[in-house]
Amino acid sequence: MPTAALPGGRKVRLRPIREEDLARIVRWRNDPQILSRLLSHRKLTIEKQREWFAKLPGDESKRSFIIETLDGRAVGQGGFGSIDAHSRTAELGVMIGERSEQGRGYGSEAVRLLAEYGFGGLGLHRIQLRVLEGNDRALGIYRKLGFRDEGRLREAIFKDGRFLDVLLLGMLAGELRAG
Repeated sequence: MPTAALPGGRKVRLRPIREEDLARIVRWRNDPQILSRLLSHRKLTIEKQREWFAKLPGDESKRSFIIETLDGRAVGQGGFGSIDAHSRTAELGVMIGERSEQGRGYGSEAVRLLAEYGFGGLGLHRIQLRVLEGNDRALGIYRKLGFRDEGRLREAIFKDGRFLDVLLLGMLAGELRAG
């Protein structure tokens, strides 16, 4: 699968994850407010994060990045999982982990940059994602950029004492909008 330089935007850029980012990622993922919007319900440990990081360079099914502001402040994480080089598909995920940096357009720009990298740099034909029902901010970003609703997994996740639906969205190469 082809690769290209990581794109940057007007607010944020993508860079590879470094070992010194791991504790920050654990802090973000364990923040109750952020965890409530993720598909996962498990707290993350630094040991598990280190194991994941050690396997990352050899795992062709993943590309993970830190989202940082142009002045170098790490504000989130994003990337692709389930990359299928044959079918040219992948699943996108984005998290702005610094609460003080949410609502500034960083997530929207990061999704656009990741989609550009996926279609251009990785040669993907299709990018898909899953979102918990009720995560209206994320859904608005994805739909504005051209992701289309493709389905619903009814009561697929048990979180905070109740079952929640998972919404499926997808985008094909050529459908990305400027946002």
